[in-house]
This record gives sequence, structure tokens and C-alpha cells, in this order.
Amino acid sequence: MGEDAGDLPLQRAFPSPSAKDPCMESRVIAGRYRLAEQFAAGAFGRVFRASDRLTDRTVAVKLMPPLTFDARERLRAEISALRLLRVAGIARLLDEGLEDGEPFIVMELAEGEPFPGPVVGGVWSDIRYATVSLLETLARVHAAGVIHRDLKPGNVLVDAAGRTTVLDFGLSAGRAIGAGLEDSAGLTGTLRYAAPEQLRGERPDVRSDLYSVGVMVYEALSGAVPHDGLPSDEFVTSRLHGTVPSLGEVAPGTPTVVVRVIDALLARDQADRPRSAAGVLAQLSGEVAALSTGTELPRLGGDELIDRVSGAALDGSCVEVHGPPGTGRTRLLFEAARALEEQGRRVVWATPADSPFGSLAALAEWSDDDCEPSDLEAAIESTDRCLARALAAGVILFVDDPERLDRFSRDTVERGREGGVVVSTGALAGGVRVELGPLPEAALRPLFAGPERIFHLRTDGARELWARTRGVPKRIAGEVDAWVRAGIAQWSGRELVVDHGTLSLLEAGARILPHGGSPGDEEREPASEDLRQLVACIELAAPNASTNLLATVTEDPQWLLEAQLDELVAEGAARRYPDGSYEALVGSSVIESWGADRRAEVHARIARALDPGTPGRLRHLISAGTGAEIADEAIRVAREYSREGRLEQAVAALRDGTHEARVGGDWRGELELLEEWTKTASGMETSQSIDQVLYELSRTMALGESVRHLEALLRAWLATKEMDGERGRALADAVEPFEDVELDNCRQIARVMATRDSPLEDQEALIEELEEWVAQRDSDELRANLALWKGRLRYRQARYEEATQLYAEAAKGKKRVAGRLSAMLNCGSALLETMRPREALDVASEALELAVGCRHTFYIGRSEWLKRAATYRSGLESEPDLELVEAIGRVGDLNQEGLVCVNEAAVAWRSGDVDLARELALRSSQSWTILGHTIALTLTRALAIACGATATPEELEDLAVQIAASRAPRIEAQAAALLVMSGVDVREDWAALVSRIAEEMPPEQHAVRMDVLAFDEILRAVGGVRASGG
Repeated sequence: MGEDAGDLPLQRAFPSPSAKDPCMESRVIAGRYRLAEQFAAGAFGRVFRASDRLTDRTVAVKLMPPLTFDARERLRAEISALRLLRVAGIARLLDEGLEDGEPFIVMELAEGEPFPGPVVGGVWSDIRYATVSLLETLARVHAAGVIHRDLKPGNVLVDAAGRTTVLDFGLSAGRAIGAGLEDSAGLTGTLRYAAPEQLRGERPDVRSDLYSVGVMVYEALSGAVPHDGLPSDEFVTSRLHGTVPSLGEVAPGTPTVVVRVIDALLARDQADRPRSAAGVLAQLSGEVAALSTGTELPRLGGDELIDRVSGAALDGSCVEVHGPPGTGRTRLLFEAARALEEQGRRVVWATPADSPFGSLAALAEWSDDDCEPSDLEAAIESTDRCLARALAAGVILFVDDPERLDRFSRDTVERGREGGVVVSTGALAGGVRVELGPLPEAALRPLFAGPERIFHLRTDGARELWARTRGVPKRIAGEVDAWVRAGIAQWSGRELVVDHGTLSLLEAGARILPHGGSPGDEEREPASEDLRQLVACIELAAPNASTNLLATVTEDPQWLLEAQLDELVAEGAARRYPDGSYEALVGSSVIESWGADRRAEVHARIARALDPGTPGRLRHLISAGTGAEIADEAIRVAREYSREGRLEQAVAALRDGTHEARVGGDWRGELELLEEWTKTASGMETSQSIDQVLYELSRTMALGESVRHLEALLRAWLATKEMDGERGRALADAVEPFEDVELDNCRQIARVMATRDSPLEDQEALIEELEEWVAQRDSDELRANLALWKGRLRYRQARYEEATQLYAEAAKGKKRVAGRLSAMLNCGSALLETMRPREALDVASEALELAVGCRHTFYIGRSEWLKRAATYRSGLESEPDLELVEAIGRVGDLNQEGLVCVNEAAVAWRSGDVDLARELALRSSQSWTILGHTIALTLTRALAIACGATATPEELEDLAVQIAASRAPRIEAQAAALLVMSGVDVREDWAALVSRIAEEMPPEQHAVRMDVLAFDEILRAVGGVRASGG
């Protein structure tokens, strides 16, 4: 051990790889990840920037050579740790596997520089943000039951804003690591940043990670780690037995509280260090508060309370503001004072003080005494007169937290308040009483940026924020600040921007703050060990922490548990809700010190106490490592999500279950999960959903015909989703029938979808075959599917009345929300074609409510279009819905975008805004051009030309040819009329087309609008029968 104690790993599994290998660039891993440049290397692998060909995003790929047993265990540890961690501030695991015998893992690409990041100089103010960010991330990680064990600057990246991302959990200790690594006494970590217990080969805990943080901060502020510059053997001796100079000695000017915390983190004995990262944040609460994002939360809940307080004061009444801690009493006082000052009233504040009468020092200008009072009684009389004169002069005295006033000032205010207006928190002022409490969920919506339309970001953001804070304003402020510091939200003016993906992550349980409170809350961890254990159980069981469940977990007698819960509530360490559940309001160091076995056992007890399918039970089973039940629970959860139409959540459950089954060697469970995933993906609207299942199938442990069978089905589905009908039909027809009826139904759906653009006789023949197939199976779901398939055929045949009836029948029989929505919206479209827009409007409104309920973005967008189209065709529209146009562009579906834009172009055209109508018609044309929908393109180009868009003679001739083809007569007749309105001469074949429509369309339908025009308007433009002869 004569080497210098540099950045030496304490454990090596194989030689360090070369720093650069040009041959690796452009290599494709797992047929999916194309490697670019290598940007990191260490003893356990090389890290490359790579492009994910499936999702088209940039990722980080870590490659490792063939591994020894210990190294394989380390890799398994990293994978398990990352899969369990759904917290902000870590590089999230995206994928893992083997490529030519080499293990690989794929992570989110984190940008930044090693801790302390891009700072100049070594002062606390430069690294405060990064340090707090790192501690917040560690609090989340430790609360999830994971210890990093190798924290060092290279494993903590800091971006330009000071936000940290923690990397490399390969030495992590946690639930799914395996006994070999967990119980080993081998050295772990990196020498310069390792805690003494790690150097002794003892089992590290959360305080070992905190020691490493202390070393990193010490180095950033002083320029050197403790015991730096010594040969490795002397370094180890010094770290084990020597003392560390106080940070205040080596980094003068560092705030006293920071010095005290870092010195404590560097204590040799674990017992002398803070017990948790959350505890460190509490000690640094002033420093955390100094990191406020700079954007004050808007006043939530409106100005009613401000008006009430200021109004009462203007009327001459005293006011008392009451409410539990954290409900915004202080802020209400300040805002009411500001409102009064804006109206010209003089406001004076009583301030906290220890010296007699010091709290009323601001009233000195109203004193009439030129000399010091002779005794206490004179001082009391003098101060009483001073307050009386100030109040008589119209001054309004504000008192925040009367308990912090000196006793004499408080007595003076109580005696003199009748002489004027006093506004206070708590019991002091008397008069009008204003009660504050938690805010309702709706009050949080204005805090969030949109779009609300389609995506419902304001509603969903408010729901998630309220669920985490229960509407307590102080906790709202702390949670929002933490979201911004973690980089999952950002301010845009006075609105908070959070995207849909982040809200899904938060809904899945991602931790941002370590517990229900905020750093600096007055509440503290209970002193009793029994109560701390109970707080830990409440934290793990949330939001299902009922008395009965906690009794199962703790195995305490019911009476004792109820008494302890009452004590926690009385101490402010927990909150009881009307439904009987409990929430922890403080963090528990106990949960972070539990061993892996203890934590797994608690999760297992919680899972056993919850009914199968209960939200959160799958997470507990995974955390407990209960492999035998995970696959069944994941399938159960996914089916319920699918039934509700929440397909993204269903896929998330299946993905977690599949990976756990694979790690646990449960190949039968893995195959069952992949079968369920295939059913779910076939009901989604993107080819990427199919690609994801195909990719998982390529890596499954399950082999044989079952896997090849699923792959064949998915490839047929992929071809149909990519609009390759001929190839899709060939692939679907080649798939052998499945014994599983649902999978065989997926096969038949693929066949139907592949024939949607085939000759009508082909589709008719297939429907006849499917009628016999359905007749052989007693299933309402299959009968509903048959009605849906026949409805599509009738729609293509322009037999719209029959299509409407068949779609309505299918909607009634569909059990899953997504299938019901599809049938309902098809029914609505058919109603438009039967010229019954008012009925279509009713269907659209019902479908929109259903789609919003399950947050199915695709169907929300389609429902919004149908509702607007039905409104337009009913003649009820007034102005173009540009909010919908903007929102539909974010959905990413060109078909929906084209439909919405042409509808709103028609609305704009009728309202006289031809410039906007032209812009929207051209935008719709772009969608149809990309999709190759020539019929729709004919209409939108004609509308754009009618609104002033230029057209070459060649383009006009091409449009005339398309109209003459008469594949969709009503659309082409509208296009012809629009061209005539723009000055193009009427062609004889156009007039003939209009005449044919006139013969088929009942006269009572002539005044009903179609996509753009009513038939009466077409007749006036083209002339119909009258023009056909001339």
C-alpha cells in the first residue's frame, strides 16, 4: 500500500479498460443503441454517449467486459438499486442486458461537471446550491432504502444551475443486491472519500454516505480532502485514528452553521454523525431557505382573505388571524398590510424582542417623554400613552406571532387595543376572527402553466401537489422549491411549468422531499424509539397507512397502536385523515438505518395486508423481493389500468414486472407478462408501443414457439400501424391462431386493420370469415368487436346509417375504456356523415368526459375534434378555437392535427378572418401531404386557395383531376365549390358530380354543413343540374 492515496477504488474486479476505443463508435448495442463518443471510464466499465434508435433520444450506455462473480454481483446491485429508485436527482435506469457476452446498462444522459461543478473560488455561497441539492437527493435515495457507498465528485455531476445528478450505484446496498454483496466484509468505495468504517471493512450505512459528502464539501471549500497527500497506508491510519482540522480553520469565512455540520459529518464514529440527510437539511434550514428559487408563490385561493382583513381594519375593527402552523398566517398579515398602505394608511409592526418594551420601539415617534422613566410603573404608563396616541392618529399596529414579543409590550397591546386597530396572528388583538386552513385542490390550479386543454396539466399538477402537501401553504412552498431545485419543474413568469411525463413520474410515487414536511419545519422526530419505528412504518405504507394495516405491520396490540398514533398526532409528527389513514409529517432516521432484511420484511407485511390489486401493492412486493407474486400482481394491476383506459400506467406496471421476473429467473412469469404487454400494446395508438414489446421479447429468457408466436403477431401489428396494409395483411394472415382468446382477438384485429384500405370485396370476405369465428366463441367482447369491424366496413361503403348503429352496439359491449371510446368516436363520425351533427355533439361530449377521466391523450384529442366539428356543422360556432389548435399540435398525431386545423379554418373563413383561415388550411394540408391523404388534401388546398393562397395552373389542373376521380363525392364537391368561389371556372364534370349528390341527398339535409360547406352553398356555387348542360 505504498501508492499515493489518490482516487483509488477499494475493490477491483478486473483491469481498468482503455480510455478510448475508436472501434466502439458507431457500434449498435442490442440492435437499438448506436454508440457515439466515450466520455467516461473507470475500473468497472466505459460509458458512451449513444442514440436510442427506438425513442430517438440521447442516452448513456455503460459497457463492461466479462465479469467475475463479484463483479456480476456488483452489476446486479447497480441494476436493482436503479430500478427501485424513482426519485429526482439520479440518472434513471432505462435498460440493461448482455451484448456478445458483455453486460451493459443504459441510463439517462446526465450533463454537468464533477462536484462542486462549474464554480470559481472555494466559498460556501458558490457551492451551497449544489450541496443542498445533493443532500436532498441523498435523503430521497436513503428513504428508498438504498445506500450509495461510493460517493465522490466524479459520481455527482452538477449542471450550470447547480442541480446535482448522482451516478454509479454499482456499490449500492439495498433490497435486491443479494447476500453475497450485502453481507460481505470486503472494502467498498473510493479511498479519498471513504468513511472510516468502510476502511475497516465494516458494513456501511447512511452515515457513511454522509461522511463522503462531508469530505467532498471540505475539499471544495479548503482545496484538499482531510489527510490529503499521504501515502495510502498512512492515509488509512490517519483516517482511522487521526483528527480532522475543523473546516473553520482551513476555510475561514464559512458560515458557523456549515462548519458545525461538516465537522459533525466527518466524525470518526458513525454514532457521532447526523443520522440522516434529512436531519442535515434540517440543521441547514437557514441555508436551504436562502436557496429560494427567487419566485414568490402567487397568492393561492384568491384575495378574499386579504380583502376581509384589510376591510375590517379600514372599518376600525381589530383582527385576529388563526390557523395551524404553515397555513400562511404571516403572509396574510404582510399582504393585508401592503393593501392598507396602498390605500394610504400608516402601518407599524411590533417586532420580536427580549428587552422590556423593545417590541414597540417603532412607536417611538409618538412618545411625549423627553427623559427616561423613573421606574417601571412610569415606563408602563409612558408606553401605554405612546400606543394610544399612535392608534388615535390612525396607525394600524400589526403583530405577527405575539408569543415572540417581550412580555411588557404584549401587555401594553392587550390593554390599549380598544383605542384603535390592531391586527395580529393568534389571540391578542380581539375583534374579527379570521380562520386559515389548508387550501382546496382547485386553489392550486392557477399555479401551473398549461396547456390545460387535452393535457390537463393545471388540473393534474394541482392534484399531485395537493396530494403531497394536503394544501398546507408552507408545505406547498417547500415542495415547489424542491421540484425546481430537482430540475423537474421551472418557473415561467408566475407559472410553474411541469410536463406530462414528470407528472406521471410523480404519480408513480417519485420522492422529491424526503417526507411530508419541508426543510426547516418546526416538527421534529419523536424521542421515543417505538414512535420512531411507527413513523417509519407510516412512511413506507403511505398512502395506505390505516390503523388495521399498521397493526399487521407492527404486530402491536390494537389498543397500544391506537395510543401511539394518538401520541404522534398530538406531537405533530403525524396527521390523521377522515378516511382513517395516517401521514408522517417528519422523517424517520430509523428507516434509513434498517438493514435490507428488515426493510424487505416490512414491505412484505404491507403487501400481505393489502388486497391484491390495491394501488401501491406491486411496489411493496418488488421492494420485498417477493418474486413469486410479482408477475401475477403486475398483470392484475395492468389489466385494471387497461380497463380504465390508463394504458401508459398499465405498460409501466408490466415493464416493472417483466424486469423483476427476468432478474429473479421466473421465465414463466416473464412470458405471461409479455403476453399481457402484447395485448396492451395492440390497443395503443403508436408503433413505438409495439417496438418496446418486440425489444423485450428479443431479450427474454423464455425460448421456443411461444416467443416466436408473439413476435410474429407484433410484427404484423407494426406493419398495420405503419400504414403498410399489404405487408400487414400478409404478416397477419401468416400468424397461427392462439389458444388464448384475447391474443387471438389481437391477431384478428391486426387482420382487420391491415385491410382498411384494401378493395371492399377483400374486407367483406374477411368480415364473413370473422362472423363465423366469433359465432364459435361465447364472448360479449368479441361480439362487440365484430360490430365494430362491420361498422368500419359499412362506413367505407358509405352506408353511414348502418355504421352508426353498429358502432353504437360495439360501444355498449366494450368493457375496456379505450375500446369503448374508439367505438363511440367512430359512431360520432358516422353521425356527422348522416347529417345529424347535434347527435354527434352529444356523443362527442360523452366521449370527452370519459377520455378525460382516464387521461387518454389520443382520445381526448379526437373527442375535442369531434365536438368542434359537430358544433361547426350545427351552426353553433363563433370564433376559431386556437387553444385547441395549439394543444393538438402537441399530441403528435398528424391526422388529428389535420382534422382540427381544417375545421378551425372553416370557422375562421365564415367569421371573415381569411388570413387565419388560409394559414390553418395550409397547416392542415401539410399534415395530409405527409400522410398521403389525397382526398383530404384536395379539400384543404381548395379552401386555402379560396382564402387567397396562390396556385399554379398545374396545381389547379391536378386538383381538377382529383375532384373528377369522385372517390369521396361530398368532399370533392366542396372542393369544387371552393375553387369556383376563388374564381376558377365551373367544369362540366363538377356540375355532374353535384347533380349526382343532389339526387341522393334528401332536401332537408341541404342546409346542414359538411366539412366546410353546406350542399345549398355548393349548389349556388357550381350550379348542379342547371350548370351541367351549359
